[in-house]
Amino acid sequence: MCFTASFAAVVAAIWLGLAAVDAPDPGSWTGIHPLERKLRELRSFAQAGPVDALVMGSSIADYGFSAELFSRLMSRHLGREYRAYNFAIGGTEPRTLPKLYRLARTVARPRRVFVMAPPERPIGAEIRAPSPDFALAHAPVGEVIGHPWLLEASRLAWSTPVLRSATALREVGIFGRVGLLAESLGADAFAMDAWGDKVSYFVPWAPAALPVLRDRARAAIAPFPEAGPDTPAKLARMLSHYFSPPDAAAIQELRELVRRDGGELHLVAHAPAASLWQGPASDPVFARARADFFHAFAAGLGASFHDAAARVSVPVSALSDNLHLNRYGAEIFTRAVFAAITGGPVPDGIGIAAPDMVLPSPDALAAPALAEQFELLRRPAGEAHALLRIRTVTSLAMTPLPTEGLEIELRAPDGAARIVPAAAMGPGDIVAEVDLPPSARPEALLMRLVRGGVRPPVVLRNPVRDYEWIAGFPRLPLEETRRPSLLQRAAFRAVQFFMGDAAFEALRRRAESGIPAPVSPARAHADSIAVMALPSMSRAGEPLHVALKRQSASTAQVRLQLRAAGRPLDVVPLSTAVPGTEALQRATLPAG
Repeated sequence: MCFTASFAAVVAAIWLGLAAVDAPDPGSWTGIHPLERKLRELRSFAQAGPVDALVMGSSIADYGFSAELFSRLMSRHLGREYRAYNFAIGGTEPRTLPKLYRLARTVARPRRVFVMAPPERPIGAEIRAPSPDFALAHAPVGEVIGHPWLLEASRLAWSTPVLRSATALREVGIFGRVGLLAESLGADAFAMDAWGDKVSYFVPWAPAALPVLRDRARAAIAPFPEAGPDTPAKLARMLSHYFSPPDAAAIQELRELVRRDGGELHLVAHAPAASLWQGPASDPVFARARADFFHAFAAGLGASFHDAAARVSVPVSALSDNLHLNRYGAEIFTRAVFAAITGGPVPDGIGIAAPDMVLPSPDALAAPALAEQFELLRRPAGEAHALLRIRTVTSLAMTPLPTEGLEIELRAPDGAARIVPAAAMGPGDIVAEVDLPPSARPEALLMRLVRGGVRPPVVLRNPVRDYEWIAGFPRLPLEETRRPSLLQRAAFRAVQFFMGDAAFEALRRRAESGIPAPVSPARAHADSIAVMALPSMSRAGEPLHVALKRQSASTAQVRLQLRAAGRPLDVVPLSTAVPGTEALQRATLPAG
């Protein structure tokens, strides 16, 4: 009994310690970190309401479709809340689809499944590394993925802190570092929103290769050589013509799985970004080959077919690279998907990719200065002297932002460059005062983060998660670094004691400095006003931005006073805030 109690106490201590540490998870259960991350988020998404649509595909759909925008469009169209989730995973092939669906249905049962795929040549029957199928076959999930009850039990077991952290702890114990783990988390370099969409604001740094890659993609498939009516035998031959035997079998397996669950299958035509550039092809041979490919695919799935890609023409500024769309391109494609499914016109006026946005010229994007990738930010019309707030990705795969010398380089659509100093507000939040004249139309600004004060300046590759132009109360919540709890600090120290100082550099930083967390703005009790300083700490000579939001219906004016933390008796009157305005008001601080 003593042994059993002691063993249980040790297990409980390890369990609580690993849960407190929250060690980075490289995808111990499936071998695919992005898949497990999406599976956890899909579970939370399904707990909040029914899943009307589950989107499956490769990284082309992961980056090139906005389930968030599609949900809004369908909700407005149907007059009720519609909820879609993007479950696309990089490297997915037709043979991967039934495996992904089996995993997804352990946490959600979608009413509709949308398969988004480009036309492409068949791949070989063998499974090669580093494909998702190879990872799944060699991971713990591989032995149970075909057995629903065992799969559910396995998922629950591998979601516990002990098993979830096992791979990371083993790597640190063997190699004394997390370098391999950080490499496996490379997909964390880009943000993922609550609908499962990967978010990229990058624009291609080598657009000159687009025509070659577009022509190569269109030459990859050929028309089906047989004519005549659609018979079951002919459709089977068409499926074998465009898909290898494992892919053809997987297509029919997915059809049976979704049918048994009472769901609907829809096939949506997508394409590599280079193929969507400048619109559909006018080549009749490719048009016929493309039609035959999707005809065979839809017949094999027993799915309704929606040719969304035939309605899409995107500029080079809507591309993230030669294969993937950025967020603006994803919204263009999503509106085309909505129009193809509903049979109506392509909607405008929703989303950030405004049709009247002034874009940089193709010559500007092809300039040698863009050899280091820029990101594209939309600036609203009629706005001047606004505060630009950027939230970057913070993950094990990304280097933390510098605290000194941070700058933002901006290029207007006419190519004019401007560098403005910026301040880091937290782990990934940046603010900069951008003094630009107002524009008559929304315009796209090319942006990159730079660490100044060194020669040559260092370009920072921390991708943007989200951004906003602040002319009133900020939309994005603030984040700060909060000190870990006593249990978390103890667990961090225990990991370091047993595994050395080289173990978990990220955990060492968290134990000493804190954990990123959202911050609620402080509220003044007298008049129920939320107050937020951007940034929350200011150095001499820097502007201090204060955002106010009234919580009550009072219309009284608000007098602002500033107290320095080190001199609480020194009160500096700032200004009087006028109710109902969202404009920035300026006040001059006394010298010193």
